[in-house]
Order: sequence, then structure tokens, then C-alpha cells
Amino acid sequence: MRLGYETPEEILNVLPLIEKYPVKNIAIHARIGKQLYNGGVNLDGFQQCVDNTKLKLYYNGDITSVAQFHKMQERFPTIDHWMIGRGLIADPFLPSMIKNNSSEYPSNKMELFSDFHDTLYAGYSESLSGATHILLKMHHLWEYFSVIFSNPHKVHKKIKKAKSIRNYEQAVREIVKEG
Repeated sequence: MRLGYETPEEILNVLPLIEKYPVKNIAIHARIGKQLYNGGVNLDGFQQCVDNTKLKLYYNGDITSVAQFHKMQERFPTIDHWMIGRGLIADPFLPSMIKNNSSEYPSNKMELFSDFHDTLYAGYSESLSGATHILLKMHHLWEYFSVIFSNPHKVHKKIKKAKSIRNYEQAVREIVKEG
């Protein structure tokens, strides 16, 4: 859940109600609903949740690197569960890097990324109807994927220019090859 819709204090009224039920844990995204994914996370708002509930909380919001994960661990030492959302989409290697406490990518990074992409692409190709829907979905994912490449703007631009399935697949092959 989020801190609230209008204000981050809204959650403080909800937590006591949730505590009355056999809830195992709650993942809290440290933003309000109106923000969508814009602006920064509200770490003080999340801390208020930690300070005002007996519930087991998971932290969620803007964990996009090993360094950022460590900052969050330092900021919230009582939290031992973490949710990585868009950070995982942007960098599918992030969970492994966090687990291994390493900022090093695997030597076969592009091969693994290509497999990851191809699995998603195949799934969307089976479940979505028509090239337009598939391309829209994949173009959106590349807003995140592009950050793991040395020139994210160039990579994202190349994907956005691909207006057909054939051109999209060619662009992906070129991007992965260039790594």
C-alpha cells in the first residue's frame, strides 16, 4: 500500500485498523497515490509507519542500485524485507547483486539480459493482440531497460523509432550485440 492518496499521514489512520486482523506483513510504497511514480519517496513518512505499528513492514520505493539499497538498510535498520519494483524491471541483475553485495555485473550480462527480454517479449506476444499492443508494452519497458546500457538515451531512442515488429526485433538485436 502507499502512505495515502492525498497526504502521507493517511496511512497512520489505517494501520491501527489493519492491526485488528491477522495480517502477516505489509509492503509500503513510500509515496502517496497522487504522485504516481513522480517525485521522490517520503522516507520520513515511512519512518512514521515504522514508529506507529506492530505490523511487519516491507519497504518499497526507488531501490535502483546496490548503493541505494545499502542507504535504505542504514536508514531503516529494523526493516529486513524489501520490495524492488521498477528497479528490478530496469535492472534484472539488481537482486543478485544485492544478495552478493556486489556492484559487478556478470560477464555474460548481455546474454542473460537477452534471455530475460526474449522471455518477456514472447509472453507479451502470446497474451496481447496485435503488433501495436506488443510494441507499446515493449517500448514502455525499454524506458527502464535502457538504464543498464552505457548510452541509455541512444538505446531508448532506437527502440522508440522501431514502428514495426520486424524493426523492433532488429533494434533489440543491435542493442544487445553492441552491449
